[in-house]
Amino acid sequence: MISTIWIVVSDLIGKLNHDNSSDDFLLDVLKGLLFVIITSVLLYFLLAKYFTALQEKNREIYSNEEKYRTLAENLEFSVMRNDKECRYLYINKAAWELFDGMLLVKSIDEVTGLSPEQIYKDPEISKIVREGIEYVISTGKTLTKNLQYADKYVTYSKIPEFNNDGEIISVMTLIADETEVMKNLLKLEESEKFNSHLVNSSHVVVYVYDLKNKNQVYANKALERILGYTLEDIQDPKINILRDLMHPDDVQNMVKYVQTEVMQLKDGEVAEFEYRMKHKEGHYCWFKSHDCIFRRDENGFPLEILGSAIDITDFKITQKELHSKSEYLKLIIEASPMSIFDLDTKGRIKSIWNKASVEIFGWKADEVYGKELPIVPEERKHKFIENINTNISKHYIDGKEYLRKRKDGSDIHIRVYSRPIIDKEGNVEAILAYNEDITKEKKLDKTIHNTEEYLRMLYEASMEANNTVNTGEIYKKCFGYIEKILDVTGITISLVTDDNKHIKYDAVRIDGEDVDTSHIPLIKLKPDGQGPITRTIHTGKPIIISDLEACVKFSSNNFFIDTDGKLCDMDDKIENVSRAAIMIPLKYEDRVTGVLQVQSYKTDFFTYEDLHKLEPFAFIIASAMQRARLYGKIQSEFIEKSAAFEQIRKFSKGIEQSPNSIVITNSKYEIEYVNPYFTELTGYSADEVMGKNPRILQSGQTKQEVYEDLWKTLEKGETWHGEFLNLKKNGELYWEAAAIGPITDAEGNCTHYIAIKQDITEKKKQDKALKDSLDEKEIMLKEIHHRVKNNLQVISSLLNLQAAQYEHPEAIEAINSSHNRVRAMALVHESLYQSRKIGKTPLKEYIHMLAKQIYSSYGVSFDRVSFHCETNGIEFGLDTIIPLGLILNEGISNSLKHAFPGNTPGEIRIDLALTGNNQIYGTQEEDIAAGFRLIIKDNGKGLPEGFNAAKSNSLGMTLLSSLAAQLDGEAVMKNKVGTEIVINFKELKYKSRV
Repeated sequence: MISTIWIVVSDLIGKLNHDNSSDDFLLDVLKGLLFVIITSVLLYFLLAKYFTALQEKNREIYSNEEKYRTLAENLEFSVMRNDKECRYLYINKAAWELFDGMLLVKSIDEVTGLSPEQIYKDPEISKIVREGIEYVISTGKTLTKNLQYADKYVTYSKIPEFNNDGEIISVMTLIADETEVMKNLLKLEESEKFNSHLVNSSHVVVYVYDLKNKNQVYANKALERILGYTLEDIQDPKINILRDLMHPDDVQNMVKYVQTEVMQLKDGEVAEFEYRMKHKEGHYCWFKSHDCIFRRDENGFPLEILGSAIDITDFKITQKELHSKSEYLKLIIEASPMSIFDLDTKGRIKSIWNKASVEIFGWKADEVYGKELPIVPEERKHKFIENINTNISKHYIDGKEYLRKRKDGSDIHIRVYSRPIIDKEGNVEAILAYNEDITKEKKLDKTIHNTEEYLRMLYEASMEANNTVNTGEIYKKCFGYIEKILDVTGITISLVTDDNKHIKYDAVRIDGEDVDTSHIPLIKLKPDGQGPITRTIHTGKPIIISDLEACVKFSSNNFFIDTDGKLCDMDDKIENVSRAAIMIPLKYEDRVTGVLQVQSYKTDFFTYEDLHKLEPFAFIIASAMQRARLYGKIQSEFIEKSAAFEQIRKFSKGIEQSPNSIVITNSKYEIEYVNPYFTELTGYSADEVMGKNPRILQSGQTKQEVYEDLWKTLEKGETWHGEFLNLKKNGELYWEAAAIGPITDAEGNCTHYIAIKQDITEKKKQDKALKDSLDEKEIMLKEIHHRVKNNLQVISSLLNLQAAQYEHPEAIEAINSSHNRVRAMALVHESLYQSRKIGKTPLKEYIHMLAKQIYSSYGVSFDRVSFHCETNGIEFGLDTIIPLGLILNEGISNSLKHAFPGNTPGEIRIDLALTGNNQIYGTQEEDIAAGFRLIIKDNGKGLPEGFNAAKSNSLGMTLLSSLAAQLDGEAVMKNKVGTEIVINFKELKYKSRV
């Protein structure tokens, strides 16, 4: 359209000035000016459109650059670059921190240009680095290895970097520090920054191209500045732009572009095309042209093209580098051992799902793109949503640990890092996430914890075993530790007896409870025995048994210990039987002293790892047992020697400090030693009696028969006991109780005699005075008992008279009962009066006399109702026998009144015995130390149905309970075969009365 206007205006001006040839110059100027104006307007619109497109492209480049820059800046593993001579071009901060303390240089800025030998302190590291780089350069392949050095574990990948010609120009090294199990993804810094940008000021080539003549009609100075050609060079007829200046690969595309796009343009429309032109110096430059139809013929066919071409060589280079860096970052992401993916703000996978994500989680990329993150279990989605919201609020997630699911359903522990990706408007457009698989770390932590706990328990068990010689304590401690280490249901210690003929169960624990082993019989240790314990003892080697029940079938001692600790035969039905076991010999100096055995209810349960865990405990137990034996032996010897020394010391001190007179003579009866008390008692000094015969003490008042008995006893080698009336040095008589015996040597020959004598002079005087006093008191007590008995007889007679005045049966019965009770008390005093022991009376005689009186009062003969009494020789004093007699009276009377109606025959039995911790009639009684039990029972008709002794208000029952309580006991009524009264009580001791 512009071309048409230009032609019309030019023709109009030419028509108006056709006759004015003098104004041709002015006309040409006007035409030129109009061309410039129109061209400028066209150029303005073309440039505006170009810069708008360029700005949009730059925005896109900037967005991609920011995205990958954010990714690179947040990668936290080590990155290094080396040239082909192994010199360092770059290392990032993470690499510097990783090798902190291992480098010769002091600053990261000093690294560039240095070789590995100039950087690392350790030549071994330098060698590894150089060999790795040389391998990559020589093969062109990526090298990935795991390396352990000092306390660091790393995985490194060395990747070749190529130029446009496919030549290796450098080697990039990526190092993942697994010492901290990749707590943070090492920050990856770009090995190089974008060093080319769009030219600060654009140089636009403006041209007019003649389609008919196929030559450049016009080109501005930018053409010369960019390609080095002047317009004259371009217009040279020898130069064909398409053939000589355009890149051969673009010629056909240009022809097609002109024919299919430019030639079809309408006025005002613009077409775009990118192509390469050769610089005058021989290299090619990229251009992007914006073309429109500048001039048409009268038929509207395009004749000239007006275009503008922008030098986009730098842009193409930048685009290529960006593509290269994008591929580079993709390579880093794919090579990363961490799972890396991006999410939209709804938690759906966008465009990144690297190889590590596939390997760690199991889902392929095409299975997750556009879908919610599949690794999050349903029950943990709320935490996932919280993390998404945290990132949306522009905060980071740094190293949180979660439990996730793999595609196969298995659990995986991960450590999560995530960063929001911000667009140019400041909004979060995506979330970049890094997931570190820490399952092995967790397992390792658990293994380390378990190992530390095992070693701690092993140490504690060893220390505790060293601190005690009590094998029971050793077993208890070690069993407790074993139960913490292994899931066992039974633990036993079997020992070989000292004669090597039997096996003894020394300790058994089943389901955490210790079992009494005293009832477990000894097992005969046969040379050809095939049982697991016997084989372990004979071979001295540990055994793992998968099926214990099948294994013991070959043993001659086939029994199990059940959960109650009872022995059970193989044929017995047992609810829980140990199925698997480990047998470990307890050794000391290559001698098997026993077997440590652990068991489980499950078959095929134990492993060699379990066996290795138990072996140190077997050693601890065996060593502790031997130490206990040695300690016991040493202690026994020490005790024996100490006892001997102590005995000698005691004898020496005892003789020296004895309150008795001690004299030692030789076999000729010559005094060799007297203790201090001898000199104090007799008045003789030691020097005065040395070498003399003890007869110097004789008073002449001791009967000769005493001395004759003394000599006969000593001649027999026996000890004589007797009394002397001897004479002190001052002539005073004194009584001595003497024990004189021989002292023999190892062969039994008498070498000395020892006399131990006690001054009993005062005792003799006191005995005489006491005997005289007791004789008087015995006479007085017998008189008292006689008078009390007579008084009770008077009361009994009065009760008989009283009964005669009543006719009511119950009143008569009550008086008769009281009469029997009084007679029971009177009988006590009568027994004491007749007894040779004034303080005690034999119960059997008393009970028979009491029964005889009660039988008589009820008119019952011993033939019809027999009477049996057993007291086991027990005797009581007055304080106990009176309430006991009243209890017996009530019990016997009750049986005679109610148990045998009419002339029914029967039996009454009385039993009195000492008690301790006993079980009576199937019920556990209380512990009654030094107590007694009285049982009164008959075989009569028994108590009435529904009778409750505790609720009975009869005088007899009330009196029975009261008397039992008086004896610190309790009366219990039992209604089995007949009636039985059981009373547990204690003897009442006499107390002084005020």
